Amino acid sequence: MALGAQLGRAEKTEFAEQIARAMALELRAAGCNLNFAPMLDLHVNPASPVTKDRSFGAEPHVVAKMGVAFDRGLRAGGVLSCAKHFPGHGDTLVDPHRDLPVFMGTMERLESSELVPFAAAVAAGEALIMTAHILLPRIDTDNPASLSHVMLGMYCAAG
Repeated sequence: MALGAQLGRAEKTEFAEQIARAMALELRAAGCNLNFAPMLDLHVNPASPVTKDRSFGAEPHVVAKMGVAFDRGLRAGGVLSCAKHFPGHGDTLVDPHRDLPVFMGTMERLESSELVPFAAAVAAGEALIMTAHILLPRIDTDNPASLSHVMLGMYCAAG
């Protein structure tokens, strides 16, 4: 089991913050000042190859608080974080490195679930957000989130 899943199961924000700070110290020692973490995707589909071991969990508010704590720990160690994969891969079955995932959910579903951790990250001062290359045909029929004015505009408006 990967670190994200272990931390999510523990639901101890102090652990996430301490581990992220330790990671930041190691990254800084190697000359890095950016970590492409935390992953804020929800693990709502048990068959998801993307979120299986990497996600903090399926519950939006748990993932939100763990992600914010992880960001806080990285920043305390002098490393920027990058919350990913906006708006989330958690309810897909396809590895986005091999094919284009499709999420058939509505905007209402995103706002009540998948976007909760990202909203918390932005509110806490997250500096960087990595978009997901995922198609959301009920929201934007023509463009994946990484190229969608609808999806990217949501983040820009929140920031």
